[in-house]
Amino acid sequence: MDLGKRFESFKEDHYPPMEALFRRLVEEGQNPGIMIISCADSRVVPELITSSLPGEVFVVRNVANMVPPYGSGLGSVSAAVDYAVKVLKVSKLVVLGHSQCGGVKALLAGQGEGSLARWLGLGEEVLERLGGEAFSSPQERQRAAEMVNVEVQRDRLLSYPSVREAWEEGKLRVEGWYYQLYPPHLLPVVL
Repeated sequence: MDLGKRFESFKEDHYPPMEALFRRLVEEGQNPGIMIISCADSRVVPELITSSLPGEVFVVRNVANMVPPYGSGLGSVSAAVDYAVKVLKVSKLVVLGHSQCGGVKALLAGQGEGSLARWLGLGEEVLERLGGEAFSSPQERQRAAEMVNVEVQRDRLLSYPSVREAWEEGKLRVEGWYYQLYPPHLLPVVL
């Protein structure tokens, strides 16, 4: 894959019809209404699956769409959440999980070393919630863990003072979504 050639294709084929949009985004700045915390999986592209244009969605991607607990010191996601809520004043926060998540698979298998193992430690609550529940197949356990992971991360967002305050004031919705890769399907993850 030649990224330089792909950029040239973007400049020649995709940019010209959207030049006015990009100019407006530069002149007026960004004003997204939604923040999505998504997995870094290369098959999950939040802007693509939501048909979003540049400037519409503020996105953070990481392994297994994790949200560190407030005050944990794992700052990139925390900083982005506070920025989205306090500065950008988004009206919706979405945790977007997906099928066949490699991060959740590694969590279930107890895999990972170093920084990956520390990061996957954010999923311990997922394992606790699954407990000793019996599943008919490894695939069923994986899917259940992926959905529980979305619930845990969505709930964890409410531990952030900025999120809690905006949510209690009715200025912010906090949601969890589960994206099935194939065939494509989007499900809300509800309590």
